[in-house]
Amino acid sequence: MKVLNEEDKGKTVTVKVQETLQINLKENASTGFSWLEEITPNQILFLVKEEFVENEFTHGGNTIHRWLYKAIKPGQKKLRFIYQRPWIKDKPSTKEFEVNVYVSI
Repeated sequence: MKVLNEEDKGKTVTVKVQETLQINLKENASTGFSWLEEITPNQILFLVKEEFVENEFTHGGNTIHRWLYKAIKPGQKKLRFIYQRPWIKDKPSTKEFEVNVYVSI
C-alpha cells in the first residue's frame, strides 16, 4: 500500500494493478471546510472507501479525511482535491492537493 499526505502535493506516484493507494489530508470540519475530490474521467482507480479518522497528533476538531483507492487497470490519472466550504462554489479554494498517479502491470 502506498500512503500519501499533504507533503506529497505535486508528486508523481506509481502503483501496480491491484495495489492500494491511501491519501490522508488534514481537515477541520468544524470550520465548514472539507476536502472535495475533483471527479474526472479515465477511471484507473476504484474508490474503495472514504472515511474520517481522528488525528492522533492533535487535539480538538482536526481530523484526517482518508481515501482508499484500488488500482484496477494500467494508465495515468491526476487526482485533485480542493479544500473549501462545499456550499460556496464561487470563491477560490484556500488549499489544493494534486498528485499524478501511474498504474502499471
